[in-house]
Amino acid sequence: MHIALAANFAFRPVSHWFDSLPVYAGSPVTYPFITNLISGLLWRVSGDLVFSFIATSILATAAILVMLWIFFRSHGFSQWSSVAAAWIFLCSGGLGFFYVGLRSGWLTALTDATLVMTQRETPHLELNNIVSSMFIPQRAYLLGLPIGLLCLWWLRRALASRGFSPRWQAIAIGMSAGALLLIHTHTFLVM
Repeated sequence: MHIALAANFAFRPVSHWFDSLPVYAGSPVTYPFITNLISGLLWRVSGDLVFSFIATSILATAAILVMLWIFFRSHGFSQWSSVAAAWIFLCSGGLGFFYVGLRSGWLTALTDATLVMTQRETPHLELNNIVSSMFIPQRAYLLGLPIGLLCLWWLRRALASRGFSPRWQAIAIGMSAGALLLIHTHTFLVM
């Protein structure tokens, strides 16, 4: 579905981008499409499907790491505490990556996408790491999370500043949060 939607943006004329959802002929585009739009435009420019998807994911992941660090720094964490807090967030749900790396080898832990690294044989216990449960399977989340963190950071900063210009900052924050409807619906709902 993601490839079909990105191909829609890569190969169709702009005037026909929103005619119908490529997966369901005749249905309107109701899926949050911005991540696939970026991949499609990269595909159009580079001519390489794999590059366009990987580049989008790498850039969005870098944005997540930067925004996590900025977000924690704005809450009074030291530089190293911010890195540690981001690491704890990324390892939430378990350190299965290390378990698999020690047990089966680090190359397996890095390259075998079929492994669910935080599931153990213990009955009724499943802890999914945010990387394996959200970052990898949900492309829209990769872009939604840093924008959501940016909105929260910006709002906190605007409310804390004495020179707060409520009108323009509130409009900008609201537009950024509203754009999440086109990026990642669940992040919009959280906002």
